[in-house]
Amino acid sequence: MTIDVPAALEDLVRQKVETGDYANEADVVSSALELLALRDSSPEFRRKMLLAALEEGEADIRAGRYVTLSSPEEIREHVRSLSQRQTK
Repeated sequence: MTIDVPAALEDLVRQKVETGDYANEADVVSSALELLALRDSSPEFRRKMLLAALEEGEADIRAGRYVTLSSPEEIREHVRSLSQRQTK
C-alpha cells in the first residue's frame, strides 16, 4: 500500500524514526492507525458523532429537507431511488 501524506506529517514520521521512538516509518503509521481505531471505538467519540448526526438531522427537518414515507413499499422505492442517484 502506498499512502501520500502532507509534508508536515511526513516530517513528523521521519522525526519519530530518527529519535528512536519507532523502528521504521511503517511502525509510526501502524501506531497512529491503532490510536485512530481506539479513538473511533470509544464510547465518548461515538456519543459525540451521534449527537452531531442528530443535530444535522434536526437542522434538516427545520429546513424542510425530509420526506414522509407511509408504507414498506414507499420505503423500498425511496431507498431504490437513492441507490440509483448514487450510481449516476
